[in-house]
Amino acid sequence: TERGPGFQNYDLSLSKGFTTFREENLKVRVDAFNAFNISSYGTPNSYIGGNAATAWGVIGGTASGPRKIQLSLVYGF
Repeated sequence: TERGPGFQNYDLSLSKGFTTFREENLKVRVDAFNAFNISSYGTPNSYIGGNAATAWGVIGGTASGPRKIQLSLVYGF
């Protein structure tokens, strides 16, 4: 069997809490999924036969998604 290319995916998260008034607080959080936007390619086509014989070994897509950034605020009271 053939082997596919390597897969890399790095997720990062930063958070900080602030006291606003007496027991009330505010939490800020930023999450980054696939933070460095590294393209990890999918596995090659392994089907041999029929009209798809010319597509054998072709990588047709990626295994990783695009970079996504999420911001959240939580106010506790």
